[in-house]
Amino acid sequence: MEGNITFERVKQFYGVLIPIRIYLDGKDVGTVGAGEKIEAKTAIGKHRIAFDLWSGNGQYDVEVTEEHPNIKVEFKIGMGIITSKPKIVKISNL
Repeated sequence: MEGNITFERVKQFYGVLIPIRIYLDGKDVGTVGAGEKIEAKTAIGKHRIAFDLWSGNGQYDVEVTEEHPNIKVEFKIGMGIITSKPKIVKISNL
């Protein structure tokens, strides 16, 4: 059985021109701009999501289950004092 992860970037007033590259289990999924989304098919199980931004990276673990094979990962740029890095704000079942 396969699942699907939808990556959706939350719109913000800062960092809108900065694209964020997404990796799922080390494989390049694509680049997402502000307010955009991209989908990736994946197997049931635990997966590693990595975001790549010029000023910082973020890595997170998510799980796609048979009960919830389709999930949505909402993320944004988290602004820090010196650097900014992508961070997940919400994971929901579809």
